[in-house]
Amino acid sequence: MWVSVAGIGTPAARSGGGAAFEPLVSVVIPVYNRAHLAARAISSVLAQSYRRGAAAARNTGVAAAEGEFVVAFLDSDDTWYPENLAV
Repeated sequence: MWVSVAGIGTPAARSGGGAAFEPLVSVVIPVYNRAHLAARAISSVLAQSYRRGAAAARNTGVAAAEGEFVVAFLDSDDTWYPENLAV
């Protein structure tokens, strides 16, 4: 038996008005001889918070980037040498 959990996502506008649910994550929970644990597992999935993280921040930055050379990434725990952007 397997359990598919829906319900983790964000509201999305419908063309006919109102809000639809746009899934962000699909979770599959395989269950074999542990049906008594399925409810707890599903509850833990539905209680999850959602953070977009570094990849989303980079994508936003790339979309807003300007200049002849569009993108150079620098993580917060890194330091560039003075010649890093030398062409």
